[in-house]
Amino acid sequence: MQELKIFQKTEALHEGRWWEPMSERRVHCYLCPRHCHIGEGQSGFCFIRVNQGGKLYSLGYASPAALQIDPIEKKPLNHFLPGTRVFSLGTAGCNMGCFFCQNWDISKSKSDQVRSTHIPPEDIVALAIRNGCPSIAFTYNEPTIWAEYVIDICHAAREAGSAPNGLPTATLHAKPFTIFMTMWTPPMWTSKRSRRDSTGAPPSRIYSRCSIRSHGSSKKRKSGLKSRI
Repeated sequence: MQELKIFQKTEALHEGRWWEPMSERRVHCYLCPRHCHIGEGQSGFCFIRVNQGGKLYSLGYASPAALQIDPIEKKPLNHFLPGTRVFSLGTAGCNMGCFFCQNWDISKSKSDQVRSTHIPPEDIVALAIRNGCPSIAFTYNEPTIWAEYVIDICHAAREAGSAPNGLPTATLHAKPFTIFMTMWTPPMWTSKRSRRDSTGAPPSRIYSRCSIRSHGSSKKRKSGLKSRI
């Protein structure tokens, strides 16, 4: 069993991806459909993508605010490793504004308002293996906003032979998550108004992301990936 680095704290910030500089030291974050224009010293809507010195940094990288071992059926996925346990994690912040969020205490918090622990990607995988979990779930908030951490965990899991089990919600940005083994995108609204009022996101944005996954499902089945709409 490899040595864990959990208690080796770091003060270094992790520079984000999917951004570009703007005038007056602002940055444009285009990771999610909100396309936040962030002034220096400020954060985007999600709270954890911040502009420091004219560069975008991810405060969620290697800083999970919630860790949990769940039965895989809780996710829910249809016949995906039935009867096994899944190692679940999430960070502070979110790019959605769902009024019904059951994880509001972390999803509507900033990174310094929750008890997060520095855990490098390879240690997430080591913890999953140590606790008998053959899969890893990115959940509790919108994993899109900590995509850099998600992708590095997926790479570490693939090297170790574990199955990363991605569970982004409907604002999924397609490109960063092409290495996921599974995906669950839940449409949970009955009208355009309920979608807008309950999530704070434009309905067209939500369903454009659902369409990406739905229309691409046959292609993903051929490559070994699964999607569930």
